[in-house]
Amino acid sequence: MDLLCERQNKWGEIPYVQFFMALHQN
Repeated sequence: MDLLCERQNKWGEIPYVQFFMALHQN
């Protein structure tokens, strides 16, 4: 869980949100 949190911090929430939005759009 800690690794995922660190990864999210490095990547940022932008790509994560885009992925979520794309899933909802389909």
